[in-house]
Amino acid sequence: MLLIMVFIHPHIEVKKSNIHGLGVFANNEIKYGEIIERCHYSILEKNTIDKVLWRYAFPYPKNGDKTSVVWGYGSIYNHSQNPNIEYYYEGDMIVFKSLTKIMEGEELVHNYNEGHPIKNI
Repeated sequence: MLLIMVFIHPHIEVKKSNIHGLGVFANNEIKYGEIIERCHYSILEKNTIDKVLWRYAFPYPKNGDKTSVVWGYGSIYNHSQNPNIEYYYEGDMIVFKSLTKIMEGEELVHNYNEGHPIKNI
C-alpha cells in the first residue's frame, strides 16, 4: 500500500481576502506546476449536509449523489474565472497544483465550475 502524506506548500498562508472572507495567499513566489497542497477529504451524501457545510463542499466525480468535504486549506481557496490553481482527486487525496507562476502576495484561486479530474482513484 502506498502511503501519500498530507502536504501544505511552505509558501502559502491564510489571510483576509478581498474576494470573500478568508483566502489562501502566496507569501513567496510559487512556480508554475508546483504542488500547493495535498489533503484528505471525506465523502458525504448530498442530502446529509447542512447549508453551512454545503458552502464548502466539492463535487465528488465518482458519484453524483455524493459530495466531498476537503480538509486542510482546501475549503478556503476562493473562486475566480481566472484561476491560478487547479485541483484533482488522486486516490484518497485532493491535490491542488499551480496553473501559473504565483507572485508573493497573490491570492490562490480556482474555478469552482470547472471539471474535477480523477487520477488513480
